[in-house]
Amino acid sequence: MDKQQILMANMHVFNIAARELSFTKAASYLNMSQSAVSHRIKNLEQQLGFKLFIRLTRKLELTPEGIRLKMAVSQSFDAIYSELNDIKHNELSGELFIGTSNNFAASWLIPRLTSFQKRYPNLDVRIQVKDSIHDFRYEPIDLAIYYIKPNHPDLHTELLFNENLIPVCSPQYAQQLGLIEKGIKGLEEATFIHRTQSKAWPRWLTANNSDIDCYQKTYSFNQSNLYITAAINSLGIAIGRQQLIEKPLASGQLVTPFSAIPSDLNYYIACMKGMEKRPKYLAFKNWLQEQIDM
Repeated sequence: MDKQQILMANMHVFNIAARELSFTKAASYLNMSQSAVSHRIKNLEQQLGFKLFIRLTRKLELTPEGIRLKMAVSQSFDAIYSELNDIKHNELSGELFIGTSNNFAASWLIPRLTSFQKRYPNLDVRIQVKDSIHDFRYEPIDLAIYYIKPNHPDLHTELLFNENLIPVCSPQYAQQLGLIEKGIKGLEEATFIHRTQSKAWPRWLTANNSDIDCYQKTYSFNQSNLYITAAINSLGIAIGRQQLIEKPLASGQLVTPFSAIPSDLNYYIACMKGMEKRPKYLAFKNWLQEQIDM
C-alpha cells in the first residue's frame, strides 16, 4: 500500500473516531481492535505533523486542528458514500444539505418545495440557514443558494435569476404620505426603513435623480424579514427584493408606489468545484430552473 492509500485509510479511521470521540466505539464500528485504531491515529498524526486528539482520562477531545480536519473529512466521505449509494441504487436517496438565507428559504424556497418532495420522496432535504454564504470547506453543505456577486473562485456558481429593488409600503402609509399623487416628492416626509449596512436606498434615489436624505428619519433592521414586516405595519417605506415580496404584494399588505431598479446582486446556486455533476446537485438545479420558468 503506497503512502497516499495509507493516508486515506487512516483518514477513514479518523473520521469515525472523531465522530464517536472514542477509540473503543470506533474500533467496534470498524471491526478493528482498539489498539489498531489508536495506532492508525498515531500514524496519521505523524503523517500530518500535528495532533488531532487530546487524550483525557475517560474521554477524547479534538484539537483545533482536529476539528477543522473533521469538518473537511466528514464532508468528503459523506459525498463519496452518497455518490456510491446513488450509483448502486440508480435513484436519489439519502440527504441533501442546502445552505441559504432565512429570507430566501421562508419567502421563496419552502413554499415551492412540495413538488420537489413529491418527485424525490427518498431524498431528505436539510436546509441550513445562514445570512452569509457558507464555507463549503468546513460546513456539510451540498449546494447553496445566495444573493451574491459570482466572485467566489473556489466555487462553481450558476445564475438562477436576476433581482430588482423596489420601494414598498403599506397601502395606508402610501395614502398617508400621498405617494401616488405626489410621486417621489412625497418621500420628503417619509421614514426610510433600511436593512443594516445596505446601500439600497441611496442607490434607488440616485437612480431616480433624487437628493432626498434617506437617513434623516429611519428605522433599521439586520434581517430582511424584519424590515419588510416593519413596512407592512406602516412604520415607513422599505426597499424590497421583488422576487421575495410576491406574497405580501398579492395579498395587498404591500404596495409599490414607485418603479424598480436592477440590483447589483443576483441569485446564484453554488457548490464546490467538481461537484456540479453530482446527481443530487443536477436534480435540484433542474427543479429550481423549472420553478423559475413557471
